[in-house]
Amino acid sequence: MTHFAREDVEFLRAGLVQMDEYYRNNAEFLDRMRHITCFDHVQRVKGFVAEFLSTPQNPEDASSTVRDFVEEMAGMLSDHQLWREDGEDGYAQVSESLEKFLLQRLYNKVFTPLDSTDAEDDNQLYLSTRRLQFITPDHLDIPSRPLNKVAFHLAAEELAKLDSSKFSSPWEKLVCILNSISILSNLLKHYGADEGTGADELLPYIIYTLILLSPKHMYSNLRYVQRFRSESKLRSEAAYYYTQMESAVLFISNADHKSFTISPDDFARGMREGRRSL
Repeated sequence: MTHFAREDVEFLRAGLVQMDEYYRNNAEFLDRMRHITCFDHVQRVKGFVAEFLSTPQNPEDASSTVRDFVEEMAGMLSDHQLWREDGEDGYAQVSESLEKFLLQRLYNKVFTPLDSTDAEDDNQLYLSTRRLQFITPDHLDIPSRPLNKVAFHLAAEELAKLDSSKFSSPWEKLVCILNSISILSNLLKHYGADEGTGADELLPYIIYTLILLSPKHMYSNLRYVQRFRSESKLRSEAAYYYTQMESAVLFISNADHKSFTISPDDFARGMREGRRSL
């Protein structure tokens, strides 16, 4: 990135989701919940957390239990005198804040649950990306361009935030995915609208970003979003980019020499070197 002035590459960050309003809404939600008239609601939330943490549940049951409670509790709170006049926006904000509040407290139990294959799948993907370090953009038919390296670096930085302890809600993790892919989409747009930013054009860039980053908990993060993000909130661009990331992960998980523009011998040699490096 040292070869480019900041203003020369700032367009890559255009349209990235900013979290300031989200955090302001969360702070306001907590302030309102401290009001004496919310005492019963607070006790109900605390009771749910305590019961959930003490009750064994498989990932599917845990998902529906949390999402149903968020929907029910958000409906009750949005009808409370402190939120009643906020209308539909109030319900949406309460739902988001309640989702974050709950999952911060349940995170250690529901992220990479013991009775799932998440940890095993995470490790297999990590090992696959480490073995594929010999893969270059050329092997994915990505045109050579001056700003590619910068964009891949920035996209990998955004995606790495998935494992930050700061991001414990499904929305925060989804934002990491959205912002990472948005950078790659902005790169494609910069080099000509005729190339488009559809799935065929975008997917190789996401795949290379994953290989470059070698994330350690990618399956866990994707499944966490899928399990606990309300279906009504996972739509439009968010759903599209989430699906693209899933496709890139699946591609790497099943990759062989036919997946890349590379000879079988060169692929086999690269894989052998990758295994030795591990």
